[in-house]
Amino acid sequence: MLYLESLEAVIKVLAELRIFSLSRRQRRDRIFNAVEAIRRAANQTKFYYANLRGTVEEPNMQLSEAWMNAATAVRDIDNNLYERLFLKADFWANPSEWTAEQSAQNNIYLDSIIEDADRILNQ
Repeated sequence: MLYLESLEAVIKVLAELRIFSLSRRQRRDRIFNAVEAIRRAANQTKFYYANLRGTVEEPNMQLSEAWMNAATAVRDIDNNLYERLFLKADFWANPSEWTAEQSAQNNIYLDSIIEDADRILNQ
């Protein structure tokens, strides 16, 4: 009887370890998906700037949507980054409403966002 109880205990522990391993893998997958969404939005933004004619950013709903998707992907991983990406999406909806001070205060600069995406990837 003791052998059977020990075997049942080992099976329970193995089941818990499997669940733990699966949840770690799922979290890792969510992190990869979030970083990929951020990098896609960053690349689209870099492309926009590379093709910018003039010095004033124009509203760009495609970029706004890309940053919203990135925010959604990172929501359960890093709340601060989520809020900043949400603001980045707002910026692209109408850049003329944003001052340089607001962009700095909210830390929505592209390089800073990319650095934070790399940080969550390496956690």
